Amino acid sequence: MSKARQLADLGNVYDDGALSNRNLIINGDLSVAQRNGTSSVTHTSGALTYNADRWFVFANGASVTGQIVTGTNTGTHRAYKLTGASGVTSLNFAQRIESLNVKHLDGKKVTLSFKMYASQSLSGVSSALFFCSADDTGYGTTDVSNSLTVNSGLNTYEETFTLPSVASRGFELAIAFGSNLPSGATVEIAQVQLEVGDTATPFEHRRYSDEIQSCMRYFQNIETGNLKGARNTSTRLRITAPYTVPMRTSAAIARTSNDVVMQIDGNAITSTNTSASQGTTSGLTYMSFDLGGFAPSGSVTDRSYIGSSSSTNIAFTADAEL
Repeated sequence: MSKARQLADLGNVYDDGALSNRNLIINGDLSVAQRNGTSSVTHTSGALTYNADRWFVFANGASVTGQIVTGTNTGTHRAYKLTGASGVTSLNFAQRIESLNVKHLDGKKVTLSFKMYASQSLSGVSSALFFCSADDTGYGTTDVSNSLTVNSGLNTYEETFTLPSVASRGFELAIAFGSNLPSGATVEIAQVQLEVGDTATPFEHRRYSDEIQSCMRYFQNIETGNLKGARNTSTRLRITAPYTVPMRTSAAIARTSNDVVMQIDGNAITSTNTSASQGTTSGLTYMSFDLGGFAPSGSVTDRSYIGSSSSTNIAFTADAEL
């Protein structure tokens, strides 16, 4: 077969997403877990809470537990395990897809595929897409959904959706259990893929290095032994440090290690504060914020400071999730 003929036979695979990077889902194999690793977490009722990178759980009526587990029951590397609770009135396992990644999809067909192991048969479960009223905001203005039959044991799904004309605003993919995951019942979800077209292709295994960089656009841990800064008032230290990859938007910064000290020109520590107040952040390629509540002793003539920990590294999280 000639090269020209081979190229012709490829048809519209570039537009249809049949080559690499066809999965619109980030961390579909649950390999990236920057927040909690494989520890069990409580997804608090009424709060949108993340655990596995890019994935959140939203429960109402009662809190549920979630955990990244070895995918023994799903035949995969990893899976996300949800344990039901009495009193739950709604429960979604979901990911929000940024508008910049779906600008080409208005009116197109997409196919969702995933595996789910259930400890018992469940009714009232569905897969759904919730669309935005404006770019990356107002989720749920319009939606499409498909009912799922959940049998005890391993279930494999392929669901096709026709996207509306507002898909380019971004949307949320959810596996919705309603009130139908009772106390003690568990499900394990794995290998989630959403791709253009009306046919599911084999799950796309991306390199871990690529997957974690995609995740870091939305969340990243920052750990350092020394953070250089400058004193901008007599009691506040301004910190600036680069991100590993640019964030989606100006991130919310949280300090996860509270042991923070101040030094003058690398000399003796003049002030230690284990609960310093924290100002706001700015920038997509760097974090910049203030730590306050310090009171350096003695005469200070040089305004250059170093923030460090006396025992462990200072740790921060930067969160720019949708």
